[in-house]
Amino acid sequence: MKRINNPKVFVVEDDLITNEIYSEQLRSNGYDDVYSIYSGKECMSKMHLMPDIMVVDHQLGDTTGLEILKNVKSIDPDIHVVFLTGQESLETAVNTLKYGAFDYINKKENTPNRLLGAMDQIMKVERVMKKEKSQKFYKKAFALASGAVLMLYVIGLLF
Repeated sequence: MKRINNPKVFVVEDDLITNEIYSEQLRSNGYDDVYSIYSGKECMSKMHLMPDIMVVDHQLGDTTGLEILKNVKSIDPDIHVVFLTGQESLETAVNTLKYGAFDYINKKENTPNRLLGAMDQIMKVERVMKKEKSQKFYKKAFALASGAVLMLYVIGLLF
């Protein structure tokens, strides 16, 4: 995630009121860079903005959330996608996770709080990943520096 302190979030939901509820809840919980998107076509046309997190409804007017998920993951597999649906389908749940969704939330189950929980989990995962990358960098830098010091020592012994 490029912007761990202020991730760019797309809320892709074709129902105007539901979209505004989710978008406003995210904004009121510290997510300042939230885009309300109302169709699959609009979503794909805005992918050049490179979101960090996407909240995607399953049934959109012009496509399905599953198609959006597949397209998004082919563009950037590091974008976190939280999948929302009003239908209870084991097949849909399995497919969304199979294609790389971070979480699958049934809209009938306290959606706003579950959405915030998923967002919190994404942020925790990103902080851990950032810390691990940093540690790997320093380990490599230390190994290179140690190798350079050893090489200088050997050269010093030869001359």
